[in-house]
Amino acid sequence: MSAPATSPFTSPILPVWSATPAIIESFRKIGRAVDSWNQPRVVSHLVTHLNGLFLNIFDALSTQQIEETPDLTSPRRTIESFLNELRDDPTVSSEQWSKSTMAEHCGLGTTTFSKYCRELVNIGAVEYLNRCRLDSAARMLKQKASKSVTEIAFLCGFNTSQYFATCFRKRFGCTPNDYRQRNFTHCKQPNF
Repeated sequence: MSAPATSPFTSPILPVWSATPAIIESFRKIGRAVDSWNQPRVVSHLVTHLNGLFLNIFDALSTQQIEETPDLTSPRRTIESFLNELRDDPTVSSEQWSKSTMAEHCGLGTTTFSKYCRELVNIGAVEYLNRCRLDSAARMLKQKASKSVTEIAFLCGFNTSQYFATCFRKRFGCTPNDYRQRNFTHCKQPNF
């Protein structure tokens, strides 16, 4: 069964390894060093505590029996994480992606990547990318009055303002300028 394109992704948080008392104490020491940032020699204390943390983590990883969890390493999980990144981070969604570069980024072939994208968001990868870009643009139109529509289009990863305006009208039922001027009673609202 496919998830609707607008539903948020959910996945249980599974611990990969257990923290030891030494690791917890290392974090406390780092916290105290950060809290006393204006004191002399705090940087060298911080470096020492960070080194101690890394050694404690190394000890924990080498002594604990860690079982590989398929849920954390599955292609589906990798794609889900990538799609979340596209949705939540405009700097990622504004990059020049194609279906093949997205698949390559996830370490998969385009067929497998496309299959999981459709299962997860119920639309193709490039269409989902454009939705993420348009939703980011809608937020920017409301929040960044100093930016022109063209600037916002380019910031969101569109190559031309004309293509952006066409896609925006198709998605929201109004022009970017109408949306910005709050005359969007006839505009569809994005699913942020």
